[in-house]
Amino acid sequence: MLSLQGGDLLFINENLGIMGVEILISVLSLTAITMMLYMHRLHKKTRRNMLLLTAALLTFMYIYDHGERFEKHGFYNLLVLMLIYVPLNLAISLLYVLFITIPNFAVIFLVAIAIVLCSATIMLRHYMDIFGKGTFDRMHNISGECAWQGNNYPLVDLLPSGTQNFWAGGMHCKPETAFIWASFDNAGILHVNCTSDSIFVDVLPETRHWPLEDKSKWQVFNHRVLDRMVRKRYNGPMQVDSQIHTKAMYIGEIFPKRHNPLPIWAYYRDRGYVTARVETSCEDWTRTYAAKYYKSHSYSVGERSLDYELSAPFCMPEFYPASGNSFGNFKGPFSITARCLYGRHVHEYGFDYIDQLREELRSGLVMNSTDRPYMLMLNLMEGHEGTGEVLRTLDIRLSAFLADMRDSGELEDTALFLLSDHGLHMGLNFAFLNSGQIEHKNPFFAMVLPQWLRTDLGHMAEQGLLANEQRLTTPLETHYTLKTLADWPVYDHGDFEKSLFAPVKAGRTCADANIGASFCMCK
Repeated sequence: MLSLQGGDLLFINENLGIMGVEILISVLSLTAITMMLYMHRLHKKTRRNMLLLTAALLTFMYIYDHGERFEKHGFYNLLVLMLIYVPLNLAISLLYVLFITIPNFAVIFLVAIAIVLCSATIMLRHYMDIFGKGTFDRMHNISGECAWQGNNYPLVDLLPSGTQNFWAGGMHCKPETAFIWASFDNAGILHVNCTSDSIFVDVLPETRHWPLEDKSKWQVFNHRVLDRMVRKRYNGPMQVDSQIHTKAMYIGEIFPKRHNPLPIWAYYRDRGYVTARVETSCEDWTRTYAAKYYKSHSYSVGERSLDYELSAPFCMPEFYPASGNSFGNFKGPFSITARCLYGRHVHEYGFDYIDQLREELRSGLVMNSTDRPYMLMLNLMEGHEGTGEVLRTLDIRLSAFLADMRDSGELEDTALFLLSDHGLHMGLNFAFLNSGQIEHKNPFFAMVLPQWLRTDLGHMAEQGLLANEQRLTTPLETHYTLKTLADWPVYDHGDFEKSLFAPVKAGRTCADANIGASFCMCK
């Protein structure tokens, strides 16, 4: 009961240790009850009643709170409890059976434990070494600079792949049994090759021009998409219309003081860029994180700031539940299961859309774009779940995307950003280990710049980038980096000095950067 106290992310951060201990005590207590029932000679009726009482208590706890959000997180707690309790008790049961059936099993067990501990120690030291070096061995422990506090033991990395959610099913999407070949030609005409005479086409609405009030993610945006979807019978070729941390990075302020603060992509569009954004979670970023700063929710930020927007497909009920909690553990954009839509991972549709836009914009097929630069954004949610296993489903498609960017030569004239708004803030690692806290407070960030731009930036700016790799930076510096690139080569020197191109203060602390204690890695 005590572990069910809830609030926002800040509250959870400040009380996570206590909640974790309370869940652990619950597991040990339940394990003690189980062992007592089966190791003592109790009457069958007594044992049965105790089991029924235990099941009734768990059922009561589920009914009392089966929420899956920070404010109410009973179902999540129950999953954590069972994730520890079930393997622990299976292991105890197996050891007990082996102990009474195999002579000298205790000696064999102790030798096995010693071997496992030695192997785990070697592997752990290897993972610690990798963690400490950072991506491409670029992390250096420089005296006086911000560094994480406490020991970093990434124990979760010792677990085999799939351990934390093996019971949730495989990470592969079940292929569609009925295959239909369909394509658009250059004139936007849809062609379908199928022998069936009962083909229907669901035409999803274009969401870019929708006002903020239509894009709330709490069972509003998805229902607007479904309500405005048009189903048409296919009778032949047919014309179809085919059109806390992120606030700092996208707007330049954590708590905007001006009304109607436009995101950074509006800044790019105003400077002649073609802008596009793909949200793979049936969500509009501005509506979710900045709507309260707009005087009227009838205002369309998308129409003002974007040329292309792709959100509607990810509101389909096959992926995004049309009723109940859309952000649960077993379906939706936060699920611990494979995130599929019509036989493919949802992220594949996002990458396909971005790839097609890249091809058409560079070839000049759309918007007379041959001489126009573009800013394309793809928001992926595979890292937003507690087991850390769903993220692996991105590996193949992300690798293919990066390889294509390299092989096509686009990295010679394109700045590429790969980043996360925060580290993992769910799961066993986050709840029980210091390494989880370290990861949460160190979101991934990588930036690839073309050689000509690095040359234009000059020695001082390149030294600034190298220095900032080892210093405490924030999304605010990223915001001004994006602004500087949007204005390049005639940029604002004030923006440049606040960007990642200029070295931040040596020995910068969280207090200097206005980072709260609960999110500071170098207290």
